[in-house]
Amino acid sequence: MSKGLKIKITVILSVLVMFLSLLGIDALIASTYKIETEDLSALTIVADGEQIVSVKIRLTKRGKAVEGHEIFAMAYGGGGFIRPRLVTNEEGIAVFQYRTYRSTRFTPAGEVRFEFKDYSNSVFIRVSAAGEQTIVLIEP
Repeated sequence: MSKGLKIKITVILSVLVMFLSLLGIDALIASTYKIETEDLSALTIVADGEQIVSVKIRLTKRGKAVEGHEIFAMAYGGGGFIRPRLVTNEEGIAVFQYRTYRSTRFTPAGEVRFEFKDYSNSVFIRVSAAGEQTIVLIEP
């Protein structure tokens, strides 16, 4: 093996080890945060394309509220959040507004999974704390 090839392999391995170390640090940091759904404003959610449901989430770090973190919300299965990015208040709370979708024969009422991610906790590489909530929409 030539000296040049050895140097290239050493550099590549060094970069890989550094990347994995940084990834591990961010994963460790993310594991100290928790995002939980505290409340939904409606028990019955109708797939009419008009109903708006408030979804209250709380961000904590080792059980204590976290203020000022940006939370991103996504809805998988239909509908969407009116403002998908919010910042937590002093109690670690953010209240998202979800607008339902209109059911059709092609997209009948059913489950929608919400995913919430905290993009403020990563230091090196984007490893976000996450929380989920699934709701079931009914036909109008």
